[in-house]
Amino acid sequence: GGGSGAAAAGDGARGPGPAPQGLETFVSVAKTLPSPQVYDVVEGYVKISMECAEIFKLLDGERKPESEMLLIFQALEAILLRTASDLSHFSVVGMNIVKKLIHSYMKLVYAALYSENYTMSRGCLTLLSAMVAQGPDSARDVYSHFDFNNKYLPGLLTKGFKKGRTDVRMAYIQFALSFLIAGDNALLAQVLELKDFIPGILRSEIKEDRVSTVNLLLSTLRTKVVHNKNISKTQKVRFFTAEVLLHIASLYRWNGITDVSPEDLKVAQGSEEVGKAMVRELVHSFLMDLCCSLKHGITFYDPSLGTSGKGGNVVLLHFLLGLKTAAEDEMVADLLVNILKVCPDLLNRYFKETHYSFVPRVAPAWMDNVKLLKKIYEAQPDISNCFKTSEFIPLPRLLSMVMVTTVPAVCNKTMLSKGLNKNSIVVKHSILSLVSMVLRRALRNIEHCLCEETWRRSQIYTLPAVQEFVQLYREAVSKVLPDVNNLVAVWQSLLKQKGEHTDGPAEEKEDDAEMLLLKAALLQVICLYQKVVPHLVARSNFDFSKLLKGVVTEKRLREEVPPLLQHHILKVALELPANKFAWFRVQGISETEKIPGEKSVFYLLMKMFVTTTHSHLKISTKKLIIKVLCDSGVFEYTWKELSIWLEHLDKTKEDQKEAVIQFLERILLKLVTNPYTYTDKAADLVQEASVLQVAVFKQDSDNISIPVSHIDDVLDMVDVLIEGSDGFDEEIGFSLNEDMIIQTFPFSAVVPAALEARNILLLQSENGTGAHVVEYLVAVFTELLHSQREPLALCLMFQLYDKDLESLEVAKYPQLYQFNQYYKLWIPKQSQESVRGSKTLLEGGVQTKLRDLASWLPPDQLLLGVKHVLLYLKSTVENFSSVRAILHPTLESWFLALELRSIPQPGLNPVTVKLLSRHPTLESWFRHPTLESWFLALELRSIPQPGLNPVTVKLLSAHLNSGVLQLLKTGAPILQSITTDHRHVLSRYFEAITKSVLEELQTVGKDRSQVCPRKSHQLQALEELHVYMTAAQLKEITLTMLQLPENSLTSQKSEKSPKIGKQQLSFCGQILVQLFTDSYQRHPQQGELLLSAEHVTALGELMPASASKDLERVFLQALQSEPVLALAGGVEVQAHCLAQCSHTSLATAAMLIQHSRTHLLQLELWCLSTATGKYLRKYMDSFLPLIHVYLQCRDLYGFSRPSAVVSAVTPVLRKALWKELCAGIQDAGASHEASEKLQILSKLLPPLESKELHNLMDQLPAALEKAGNGERWAVCACLPQGTFVLGTTLFATCKAWLAKPHKKLVPSLALTCQVVVPLTLWEFEEQCVVEEVDPGDWCSLVKTGLKYRYRDETFLKVLNVAIQLLYKKESSLSQSLVRLSKIHMMVTQHSLFLSTILRSVEEDGTKIHTRESLYKDGTVKSLDDFYDPCFLLQLFSELTRPECVVACHKFVEVNALGLTVAALSSYDPNMRAAAYFVLASFRSHLEGARFREKSQLLYLLDAVQNGIKQPNLRVTFSLTLYIARVAQQMLKPEEHMYIKVNRFLLSHQYLDLRKVPDFFQLFYSFDFEYKTEREWILRFLGEGLRDKHCYELYDYQRIFQIILSFFNSPLCDGGSQSRILEILQSAARVTRAAYELIQDHSLLTWLLHSLEKRFLENKVINKIISLLHTLWLTNLGDKRENKNQSQEKRKLLPIQLVNEFLYVLVTLIKHIGTNVDVAKLTEFFSTFSSVLEYRAVVVEAFREMRRFMANDSVLSSRDLLLLLHKWSLVSKDLQLQEELQALAWKCQNKELLKNVKDKNKPQASSHVYRHTGKKNEVEEDDAAADMEVSELEKCREHLNSILVHWDPVFPAAPCTRGGETLRASEGGGEAVAVTCASIHVVTKWLVRSLAGQSLLREQDVSPALRWLQNRVLPHLAAAWEVLGDETLRNNLFKLYSRLCQASSSSAGLSRELGVLGSIMLQLMEEQGPSSTFHELVKSLCLSATTEEDADRRAVSVFLTSVYIGDMWLGAQQPDMLLTHVRLVCTSAGGELGDSLQNLISCS
Repeated sequence: GGGSGAAAAGDGARGPGPAPQGLETFVSVAKTLPSPQVYDVVEGYVKISMECAEIFKLLDGERKPESEMLLIFQALEAILLRTASDLSHFSVVGMNIVKKLIHSYMKLVYAALYSENYTMSRGCLTLLSAMVAQGPDSARDVYSHFDFNNKYLPGLLTKGFKKGRTDVRMAYIQFALSFLIAGDNALLAQVLELKDFIPGILRSEIKEDRVSTVNLLLSTLRTKVVHNKNISKTQKVRFFTAEVLLHIASLYRWNGITDVSPEDLKVAQGSEEVGKAMVRELVHSFLMDLCCSLKHGITFYDPSLGTSGKGGNVVLLHFLLGLKTAAEDEMVADLLVNILKVCPDLLNRYFKETHYSFVPRVAPAWMDNVKLLKKIYEAQPDISNCFKTSEFIPLPRLLSMVMVTTVPAVCNKTMLSKGLNKNSIVVKHSILSLVSMVLRRALRNIEHCLCEETWRRSQIYTLPAVQEFVQLYREAVSKVLPDVNNLVAVWQSLLKQKGEHTDGPAEEKEDDAEMLLLKAALLQVICLYQKVVPHLVARSNFDFSKLLKGVVTEKRLREEVPPLLQHHILKVALELPANKFAWFRVQGISETEKIPGEKSVFYLLMKMFVTTTHSHLKISTKKLIIKVLCDSGVFEYTWKELSIWLEHLDKTKEDQKEAVIQFLERILLKLVTNPYTYTDKAADLVQEASVLQVAVFKQDSDNISIPVSHIDDVLDMVDVLIEGSDGFDEEIGFSLNEDMIIQTFPFSAVVPAALEARNILLLQSENGTGAHVVEYLVAVFTELLHSQREPLALCLMFQLYDKDLESLEVAKYPQLYQFNQYYKLWIPKQSQESVRGSKTLLEGGVQTKLRDLASWLPPDQLLLGVKHVLLYLKSTVENFSSVRAILHPTLESWFLALELRSIPQPGLNPVTVKLLSRHPTLESWFRHPTLESWFLALELRSIPQPGLNPVTVKLLSAHLNSGVLQLLKTGAPILQSITTDHRHVLSRYFEAITKSVLEELQTVGKDRSQVCPRKSHQLQALEELHVYMTAAQLKEITLTMLQLPENSLTSQKSEKSPKIGKQQLSFCGQILVQLFTDSYQRHPQQGELLLSAEHVTALGELMPASASKDLERVFLQALQSEPVLALAGGVEVQAHCLAQCSHTSLATAAMLIQHSRTHLLQLELWCLSTATGKYLRKYMDSFLPLIHVYLQCRDLYGFSRPSAVVSAVTPVLRKALWKELCAGIQDAGASHEASEKLQILSKLLPPLESKELHNLMDQLPAALEKAGNGERWAVCACLPQGTFVLGTTLFATCKAWLAKPHKKLVPSLALTCQVVVPLTLWEFEEQCVVEEVDPGDWCSLVKTGLKYRYRDETFLKVLNVAIQLLYKKESSLSQSLVRLSKIHMMVTQHSLFLSTILRSVEEDGTKIHTRESLYKDGTVKSLDDFYDPCFLLQLFSELTRPECVVACHKFVEVNALGLTVAALSSYDPNMRAAAYFVLASFRSHLEGARFREKSQLLYLLDAVQNGIKQPNLRVTFSLTLYIARVAQQMLKPEEHMYIKVNRFLLSHQYLDLRKVPDFFQLFYSFDFEYKTEREWILRFLGEGLRDKHCYELYDYQRIFQIILSFFNSPLCDGGSQSRILEILQSAARVTRAAYELIQDHSLLTWLLHSLEKRFLENKVINKIISLLHTLWLTNLGDKRENKNQSQEKRKLLPIQLVNEFLYVLVTLIKHIGTNVDVAKLTEFFSTFSSVLEYRAVVVEAFREMRRFMANDSVLSSRDLLLLLHKWSLVSKDLQLQEELQALAWKCQNKELLKNVKDKNKPQASSHVYRHTGKKNEVEEDDAAADMEVSELEKCREHLNSILVHWDPVFPAAPCTRGGETLRASEGGGEAVAVTCASIHVVTKWLVRSLAGQSLLREQDVSPALRWLQNRVLPHLAAAWEVLGDETLRNNLFKLYSRLCQASSSSAGLSRELGVLGSIMLQLMEEQGPSSTFHELVKSLCLSATTEEDADRRAVSVFLTSVYIGDMWLGAQQPDMLLTHVRLVCTSAGGELGDSLQNLISCS
């Protein structure tokens, strides 16, 4: 049946009936397809009728009935739908149908489309949708032929809608969306430009569409438009207008039909709200994507946040203003909030134009508006994004930007004050919450600005600048806030309302809740006022203690006061200054009106402290009490003591608290009002205690811990301190450290005040009412006594006041008596009566009790407990002579208690651990005098307590050392983890360890027979604590240890393993090895050798004497870290290593021979000894690495060893190893050992005629077939070429190499390619394999190579040579090989051909910008730079022939017209003629074309034609660019410039070719869009300046004068400045323009004036650098290449011009920052270097011509140091920054100080920051990082060149006497010292830079050495600065060592080595007495400079280098030099040169 259906379709179509039955059957069956049960009638019909002629025939002839037309359309639609989907292989059929319909039957389509029949219209729309769905081509065809401007088309959207028929609308929507789905990006953009096509859908009845329709519409727009990267943001903005967005937003109120089942919705099924919820979610998600995405949406981010005045995001603004329901609808509000979050630039404009009213009123609408306002601002970032800027923004502009997100535009002082005055709690609360929000936002910004760490890292703003901004910010915020008095008035009105409230209890409770929240909000706002705008609080004269009224009163304390209110009132009191509260005055009553019994506010505060039950309130109250008392000035240094008084007050019993509070209030009030009496009393007692201590210990006053006179001086300052003198420390220049405070102020003035009041109370009280006070005071005084470091003064104070109570009975106050007896223990007169606390500690189980006590004590008590124990420990030590018998348990107990209480234990809770681990706490414990002074005191012979007998001292010292050491072991790791300054805290201990260890070692060293003690206290301390000590301390100790006699560091092994001559390390030796090992792991080098040459020499001497493997590892580690130290190791070390034959020892030997020629010679002589051969064979596997290293060094530095020795070693090695090495060539493995053997074998090949070589050659072919044969090929490469032919083996290896991708190229195969390719080239060139090449192998080789190695230069080279040899005409082989034409096709049609060719063009000199435009992302982006214009013009001439049809619109759109016009500027007349011909042809086609812009284009061409006055005239490029731009502009009528260019053209009949068109009108425009016009003309000027004719055109109209003057105008914005600099940059590339701009327009002076501004944007700096760079290069031209010409013929730039360039560059230095582009930085440094070099050339030419130079010095020290500082910031060189900072303070360089003050230690890492993300992003970041490193390396090289042009200026010749420089007090001495310090910094960096350079080049090294020689060494003071810096000396020696290694391959570097050698010899002379060889070596060095014979010169330089290596490293005699000479003498048999003979005679 199905088959007949297809036939019926054809037959029915041919039938005469009105509605063929077959067609109806066809349609009905087609609707069920595809289906496996039904025959596919569509496919069947298409097969028998590809053209569908039968169906189309039905459309011909007379008009058919609509029913028949509908069937025809449905049949065609059915076919089209199938060809677009599963029958895509019949797509040609579908395309034919589309073309026939649009070319022949569009009238029928239109008739059906606009028919009155709904079904007909719908059928036609579905047919059109099916036509579009065929693909991009068919969609484009339908778009081109469909009339979208038909006035009836929009009516289809509403056709039948009112009658409930939605099918036509749905079909229309599908038709519209089909273009988006099937069309390509170009068509998509065109469809979006249709104003009413898709937007019409959104404008009409969209709120009533079905859910499925809405979903289809929004999802398609999202996928195809919003998320489409090819649709620009501008196109999206044009399509999604504010009107369209509002229509989409109307879907929030959707009311259509639900036809989709919901998923994941909370609304119940079947509810009417289901559809609404679904649509709301859809539209909300769509609008969030569209309006809130910077990536996909229509949002433009404005960095200025709308303050620049640009009208950005206008569409979104109008959209937001149209959202009327944001206050009521949560989703709309969410959309609004998110849009404003992404576009904060709209905030101010939105609130200025919004319809919402924010005038305070009691209305729900106003409340909703305020909530929306808060929601908007709370969504903004807490800290303004303006601070994340990478460029400097001036502070006023930055302030306006930050204010945008801080204060809403609708908030001002009037509005907020009005709201506070409203008689409504709700309104007041809303206003206060709004104010609170503003203040909190401001506070976060302020806190961010005041974070010093943040701004120290910043390279944009300095800390003072940010502090200035904070001040401006506070003032700006305060201007919109109500006055503080307004807030106070609100509080008072609330109290008044509460007093008048008389309603019922229920209503009162409700009102109380609202009132409570309002009060809390008000108090919060007052706190924020103090934090944000403290000046507003300071202006207020209100007594804020009145705020406490109603909250903290004696009455309310008895009631339940809400904790919330208490909390906030305490916060207010803590925040506000103390002078804003009358604490010690009765609340609300003046002092004169005080009524007896009324209490002060301070009393109420203490009452609140003891009565509150909330812990956080108690803590806050305690802080407030302490703050109040501290602000009085009496407790500046003793405020911590107040905690003790308050804590014991809180612990007092309830019935006693009132009496104690009243007592405390009384004494504190008295103390605050009259402090001098009590502070003087405390000072007197402290002084008396000091005098008494002197008398007791019989010491001079100078030796006590603090001099009496000093105490007097400090205490005299108390008055100043009390008066609160600000800046005390700075004015007097003296500050009190922690120790001074503890000793000068051991207790506060409260103590004498309390004692005096106690006495008065007890003497006046007769009934014992003072018992409560006594109990309280005894508890406080006891704890205070236990916390004292020196308790004598406090005890004397107690004793003084206790004398007044002698009349009291003991039984009445027993506690007083007990305390009296207790504190007298610390008074010297009573010291002999009893032992202080020792009996208590001798009780049983005391240690267990101490452990238990430490585990349960609270943290604050634990801290006091530590002080208590320290006091007992101190007392026990001081009274040690009387308690000797009980010493051991007492001291052990004290130290146990101290360790338990001071060091966190595992059993303690986390709070305690955190509290104990605080840095100040631990510091105070470890800085205790007793612990510091007694640690290792006996060992240092400095006993702090004289008078003890030796036995007692020794016993006491031992226990103290043990206890302190245990504390240090436990506490040092904690200090190290919590502070970087742990060494400062423990410095006294480390100094004691260092000093005592050195003394002990020196004692052992003097007595050579004495051995190192087993384990003394100091050595034990060193062993335990060396990891925390400094490198300098350890270096001194290790050097002293190494100087000990051998028997002190070694000991004989035990008898169980008696091996004669073998010893092991002693305890000292083990510590020494441990010190070395740990030091390499912990201390980074930073240019300082961890081991000195003395260390290495001593280690080398110690190694043979001991059997320590650890010592060998240390020695190897030292050499690997600092290879230069190999020169310090004697040849005995190598002999020991060779004898040991271990892996470590032989690796050490390898390092020695690599870096020392003497050791290399020693190894060669060892190899020539008789027993070496057997020894090598026996231990071959161990020696192979060493032999491998030797063979690599064998051919280097041949002049340093006798040639006979070198040549004799190879046969010895070959004889010993040959057999085993040859056996290894057959090993199948690819291990490291096998590879090493093959590499050694390749270097030990015997002569050609030897039998061994022939045997090896026989084995090679079979071995080469194996995998991983790279090293075997290396052996082949070493064979003499031509010895044998490799043939097919070579091809197989080449093919295997070629098939490996680069990333998978294993090392062995990489080595293969290095060897095989040269062999292949050689064999091809020598025609050894030409006749043996197999055609199949050749074809496979070519294909494999082109597939895997298309861009490999080596392969292409092989292929090129092979083709030339294999395809010779006379070669018979070429006929059987693959055809050459096929190879040509394979090469040229390869996918990489184009980019490879382009890359070769780039390497030939293509410009950077051309390269980027051509090759980025592997695609060609710029056809102008790729296609030949001759080809294009010829193509255009063919396209525009009269018989062709030209799409004129397209011709203009693709810029073909623009390119043709541009050809009119060609210098080639033929090209211009071709362009004129094309233009003429195009104009004739344009006249017959029909499109909208035709008339404007014709007028443009006429104007151009009228302006050309002569045939084939060359038009200036600028004008051709203008014509091309205008032609493009004609196609964009929606843009503003369309009107401007048309207006200009219509006002001119011809184009004036002598002027820039419309320049003045556009540049000086007063239109609203003046910025757009100015930007357009400036951009055109910059891009249109190509040659001198363009320059002349601009200069004729004085354009340069105009733009230069406009640049510095206030009207010129940043964009215009950038465009002007681009114009100047283009001009600078033209030679004439570059010169005339400087001469005629004073461009350099103009730049200088621009650079004198305080602020320049980063992009402006970058452009100025580029401009200067281009100007210099253009003016310089080829003058640099004329150096060899005579002075008369050379053309030199004027010296004045060069100086101007230099001055501008120096001025530019201060603007260089880390945010400058690295490439631009390279340009800056290269220009600077080039200018200085050229200036030196000009100056030298002037000297030769004997011309006078006024100023020879070009760089000042200040400029140079500033340049170095800028470089240190850019390169993140922290070491250089520290050195420059020290120098800046030393020389008081204001410019440098200003720069380093706030950027002294930026925390930036030296590593380049890399983003994390996808793999391709990581690769891009890595590439960018590599590029940055490369550019910085270039900058470093240029900076080296700049530095060597600095000529330091000394004020006078420095006078020296015996190496001593001028003192600062002498004439000119200070200036000389500053200059020398500057030279030191520059020299240090220069040497470090050269030493660390990856590749040493003569052009880099030579100028630096000449500078050292001519500018540094002549000044002895500067030379001494160099010699005094250990790091600089080491870097200089590293540079020398690197030059030694590099000199063998470069004659130039060899000469520079001689120069550096002479410099170092001169420095050694300055250092002091030299050895007897010095003069001889000096003569050798001088002879090297004049010696013509290269070998003799090399020998002289070498001997000099060995001598320098000896003496520079600190040796007394040149031992290595003498050793080398003796070795040479031994090997040469006495035949030596004169130089060596002289050396031997000297030795």
